[in-house]
Amino acid sequence: MTKHSLGVALVLAVSVAACSDDVTSGKKVVLATDVSLAPASATGGKGGAAFLNDAGWQVSLDKVAIAGAALNYYSGAPLLAFHHAKPTLLERLSGLVEGTAYAHPGHYSEGDTLGEMLTPFDAEFAKGSVKLANGTGITGTFRSARFTFDGTRTLAGKAGATVYLAGTATKDGVTRLFTATATQAEVVDVENLPRVEGCSFTPAGGISDGVAVTDNGTIHLQVAPILWLSDVDFSDAAAGTEPTELPPESRARRAFVRNLKGAAAFQFSYEKSSSSPRELHSHRHETFLPSRRAVPYCRFVARLLERRNWQCLRRHVGGRVY
Repeated sequence: MTKHSLGVALVLAVSVAACSDDVTSGKKVVLATDVSLAPASATGGKGGAAFLNDAGWQVSLDKVAIAGAALNYYSGAPLLAFHHAKPTLLERLSGLVEGTAYAHPGHYSEGDTLGEMLTPFDAEFAKGSVKLANGTGITGTFRSARFTFDGTRTLAGKAGATVYLAGTATKDGVTRLFTATATQAEVVDVENLPRVEGCSFTPAGGISDGVAVTDNGTIHLQVAPILWLSDVDFSDAAAGTEPTELPPESRARRAFVRNLKGAAAFQFSYEKSSSSPRELHSHRHETFLPSRRAVPYCRFVARLLERRNWQCLRRHVGGRVY
């Protein structure tokens, strides 16, 4: 490349960047937030939907409550992601395929921070979702998230509880009425922080490499208690006509607490806003747009690009040879 052509290319690159009105990358957005139960574990109670866990117990949840301190959103791939295509042996051995079932749990890299919702909350689920505070972020591809538990609140009358479940488990004619409670100290990770990292962002249509957040919208969080109780053997629960807490040192309670640290129980998705309320555009003035003084110049550069008139461009940048 000659000095002249290199100079022209640089001027064009700078000009196009300065004149761009593309606001789909890095634009600030307001993200409403809600949380609900995943359909498979929606609260049922008597006569309601139930699920069969891996230990053979038919479980129906009467109450589910959770307390959170913050939600954070990232560009990095989740801990456990899936890919439609079957990876090759080399890919499985190398572990280099991002977005496959062979990604290594425990080696999570969050990537860039893209958004957050920092208002503590507690949610007791009935039918439908629970609306949380608005969060903020920037446009981009959201691939993973972090859920941080909050142990400073009271759930179902239990101070300091960060998760609370109550329900009924039945197997071979045996019924157990149970409650299961966990505190913040019990859900800390390897760094002694009460959080679950590497949760996945999944579009409504199914599995893909994250979701494209392009404008103001809503972050939907679905919680799946079915995974918290997936391998719980309720034989350890006390018999009786009133719900009782899973015994502290029982295998059932240890399995429940262990499962609370799994990222798969927290599924995030994004829905673009269909309306434009005033508050959702409070940051619009911070989006880059060319100034009035720059508009004629931008139009000039656009014409040059269309005509590919390099000599004309050289004259308009002072006739210098680069």
